[in-house]
Amino acid sequence: MNESIRKQCDTLNSAISKVTSFYGMWAKKHGLNYNSLMVLYTMEDKECRTQKDICEKWMLPKTTVNTILAEFKKKGYIAFSSENDDKREKVITLTAIGKAFSAPILKELHDLEERVLVKMGPELSRQLISGNEAYADIFAWEVNHE
Repeated sequence: MNESIRKQCDTLNSAISKVTSFYGMWAKKHGLNYNSLMVLYTMEDKECRTQKDICEKWMLPKTTVNTILAEFKKKGYIAFSSENDDKREKVITLTAIGKAFSAPILKELHDLEERVLVKMGPELSRQLISGNEAYADIFAWEVNHE
């Protein structure tokens, strides 16, 4: 492998790992772990409403998401309902208790994320997002076509 590309990959993978770790550290300060924070984060997404959607969006194992959802249900944060003929696929919604729990946490996180992107500036933020999306898409294609 080209040494320059190898160094770029090492730097990129280290940065990705650090960002994920910082989200995990932030989640821990709020009584969550990284995966449970991402599940809560998803609850705001009107397009992502089932366990399958959550798994696909965050590339999390079904068993991990199932465990998190079971814990959230036990705490009264979420409810499951059927919206179509397929009774196996349940739509997940935040309950009033869940909204009261998650709203301040997610607001604080969104404020942090906004401060970071504002400090980066609009052009670097745009490049970061488009570059990461392209890298993820191409990486996925390569993994699936080896």
